[in-house]
Amino acid sequence: MSHQEATTSSTSLPRPRLASMTVPDMQRAFENGITVSEELVKTYNSRINEVNSKVRAVVWHNLDAESIAQESGKRRERKESRSILDGIPFMVKDVFLTTDNMPSTTGCSGLRNATPSFEATVIKKLREKGAVLSGETNLSQWNNYRNYHAPGNTPSGWSSVGSECKGIFVAEQDPRGCSSGSAVAVALGLVPVALATEGSNAAPACSAEVVGLKPTSSVTSRHGVYCVSSSKIALELWQRRARMQR
Repeated sequence: MSHQEATTSSTSLPRPRLASMTVPDMQRAFENGITVSEELVKTYNSRINEVNSKVRAVVWHNLDAESIAQESGKRRERKESRSILDGIPFMVKDVFLTTDNMPSTTGCSGLRNATPSFEATVIKKLREKGAVLSGETNLSQWNNYRNYHAPGNTPSGWSSVGSECKGIFVAEQDPRGCSSGSAVAVALGLVPVALATEGSNAAPACSAEVVGLKPTSSVTSRHGVYCVSSSKIALELWQRRARMQR
């Protein structure tokens, strides 16, 4: 298993058609032989290389994502797809523990070499459904807890690992909220679905014009997720269009 820090070249930020596709759209494309999961992962990686240096939404690439996607394609050939999520790329905010040798740093540069020995329950369950973890997204360091003790010193979406995440519409736009990397990544078509944590849902979703879904906190497991407050933090799901929430 391997990882790569997301460093990219800059260009303009046009939204490709891929950005408007829903998970059901992608599954239909798989079923009709239009594309395969591996090709989808490569396309998203190209999109990240195209625009990420301008917005700093993605902090880690999972270099094993393509091989994981290949396995999904083989399952589909054998007619053994696990679920509607099989082969679908997703990203997580850099507070979810992963076993893909991607550091789970909470945005702290001192944890760059910290590789977890176990995985967040929600990631494990998504893997069981065949979803492909393609990387981790930027955030306000320590889920913004760093800024609680030094208010006004760092902007929303800043971490010592990923630098400052930017909004998608104008230069130097405030992405609003500590989960800004996930919102910006989905909005710009860097990934179809991303996970993050609440309380940082409504503001980044509004700023990036994406749909944010906050389940009841007791419905989803927070095991393996860095939480400032276990009584207040809940997991959240972001995507481009509400139709994906069904």
